[in-house]
Amino acid sequence: PTDHPKLAQATDFPMKHPFEYKRYHDELKNRIFAEINNKPGRIHPEVPGVPGQLVKKVLYGGLFPPAIEAVCNQYGLLVRGKKVPYEDFFRLYSKAIIATDLPGYELIIYLRSKQKKEYHKMIQTKDGHFRFERPTPPRVGFFLWLESIQPTLGTRAALGVLDAFSIAAEHPQR
Repeated sequence: PTDHPKLAQATDFPMKHPFEYKRYHDELKNRIFAEINNKPGRIHPEVPGVPGQLVKKVLYGGLFPPAIEAVCNQYGLLVRGKKVPYEDFFRLYSKAIIATDLPGYELIIYLRSKQKKEYHKMIQTKDGHFRFERPTPPRVGFFLWLESIQPTLGTRAALGVLDAFSIAAEHPQR
């Protein structure tokens, strides 16, 4: 009931300091990239302080086409039981974004579908491939954040993130 006398909108309460989630996210992302550059291979960064309490997902960036090709060839993408070869990628998808869930650093790849206004959430399987888990619907704020991400990761950076957090012992075979 919107006309209840004890009901108040959250936006009616002034904030003492503006909440800058993106600043905390970017601070954590930069710290992780620095650790990946300093120590290639598997890592499990500590997330102390405020960023560790607030940030639940790190979006590393969109992939340039050569990085998408490397991911398709070295890790593989499986959507609804069908393998997505690089040759078909841009017919089906317009972009790919690498992310990790915190606190466990589980790898995720979001693929922007060309058929529907949605992202396909791809999770890593035990053998290292990425398989479709579920779509991300367009009516959530997270979708808008994904839409705003442009390609920023080349092959070396993308594979560095994937190698750092992969659950597979080695690169899976094609």
